[in-house]
Amino acid sequence: MLSKRTKLAAACAALILLAAPVSAETKMDSHLFARKLFQGAFTMNKLGNPVAALMLYQDGLAIQPDNARAHFDLAELLVQADELIDAKGHYRKVIELAPQSAEAQQAKTKIAAPPLAALP
Repeated sequence: MLSKRTKLAAACAALILLAAPVSAETKMDSHLFARKLFQGAFTMNKLGNPVAALMLYQDGLAIQPDNARAHFDLAELLVQADELIDAKGHYRKVIELAPQSAEAQQAKTKIAAPPLAALP
């Protein structure tokens, strides 16, 4: 039996997908779709479903790999999940994509501090 949280997560994910506008050729604009996935990931995390959030961030980044903010948010979730090597890679991507951003400054600080500093 599915918990209320799981049902809510599934319902939210479905609403996000259904809310995305469709073009005349019935293809969704990829950047808008990625943005909807990132919004869904943020919502899932706030609702206490980090697994769904991780999946949505990863799906969004597959479409829009140059989104520094999404890389940063995904890195934060990966740290919480103790996936530190992957988190460090996403922090590095933030620095590469948007070196002058506030997120890049935070990423540099996080990479330089334990436990990430000890990782390759």
